[in-house]
Amino acid sequence: MIRTFTKIGNALFPADPDTLAAVQAMKHGAILTADFKLKNNYEFHKKLFSLANYAYEMWQPAAIDTKWGVPEKTFQGFRDNLTVLAGFYKVVFNLDGTFRPVPESWSFGNWDHARREQFYQAALTVIVEKIFPDFSGAEIEETAARHWNQLMGYT
Repeated sequence: MIRTFTKIGNALFPADPDTLAAVQAMKHGAILTADFKLKNNYEFHKKLFSLANYAYEMWQPAAIDTKWGVPEKTFQGFRDNLTVLAGFYKVVFNLDGTFRPVPESWSFGNWDHARREQFYQAALTVIVEKIFPDFSGAEIEETAARHWNQLMGYT
């Protein structure tokens, strides 16, 4: 059974009613062993998507024509490129013997807290360098927060 706790100072406190009930049911002096995992910040994950959506809206790729036609601007393509440029990919072979980078999934449960933090920082760096080269990191984060709040109807 998974129990959640909140750390306050040097003590752990039950973070939900089920955990509280389980702790209250234990005998005084009971010793527990546990494998703790830091819970991911889902709100921050949504903020990253908001920032990526905003960067995508602001991104203006060059109009070109290729032997396959005119490339489309798609959010999935943008997100894949952002992920690869941030350094989060694996290299796979194509049928013709060439190879290409395949972006790692942004799925919330795929990375631990440390890996997710590394990705957020790397993705923000790519966005600053490629989409907003004249903005500071603080300006971009403020813009992303404002954009997120507008999307969610907070403002």
